[in-house]
Amino acid sequence: MNSQADRLAHATSTSVEDMRVAPVELLLNPSIPIDPRVMQIDSEEETWMTRIMNYLTKGIQPDDPIEVRKLRIKAARYAIIDDTLFLKSFSGPYLRCLDPHKAEWVIKEIHQGTCGNHMGGRSLAHKALTQGYFGSYMARDAEQFSRKCDKCQRHAPFIRQPAEELNPVVGPWLFARWGMDIVEPLPTAVGSKKFVLLATDYFTKWVEGKAYKMVTQTNVVRFV
Repeated sequence: MNSQADRLAHATSTSVEDMRVAPVELLLNPSIPIDPRVMQIDSEEETWMTRIMNYLTKGIQPDDPIEVRKLRIKAARYAIIDDTLFLKSFSGPYLRCLDPHKAEWVIKEIHQGTCGNHMGGRSLAHKALTQGYFGSYMARDAEQFSRKCDKCQRHAPFIRQPAEELNPVVGPWLFARWGMDIVEPLPTAVGSKKFVLLATDYFTKWVEGKAYKMVTQTNVVRFV
């Protein structure tokens, strides 16, 4: 099946005198079937921008007077330029509003595109805003995207590692070593009890606790 391709490859490596003639076939029609159906690119589903654009372009308002007032206040910060919705930022240029699908694509390109930089969700959302984009849930989507990034999970620095190796204290057998502590005053419960006395076994992590109105020497002796 690759005989013609092999002849062409061999012809390029030979000299002009030894050039061989390789038949070339001209295809008048595509060799693979083409689906004539047109794929729709822009989705017509309603997003957070639909109500704002309908109000600014067609004056469509909801039936609830309270929702109408909220929509008017919210729409005052937006503008439509060349059939595109923009947000009027306070101290910068207009921000192009994005639907959830386009916002996800922009976040992906900024995070791991050709000129992307792997960063946390907060920095990723801030960089998207500085690039001139705005989404209703940009910060939340950026946080979720950065948490699901495989490379970030594999190569991110561990900033909360202990300064030195931990030396766990393990008892040689069950209930051989215990640790006791008094919990700080808690909200007053039934019987005016607001202190908790805890005892924990180091090996099994078994916990015993009891609430007291006041931790005294007698209560500790009875607890032990």
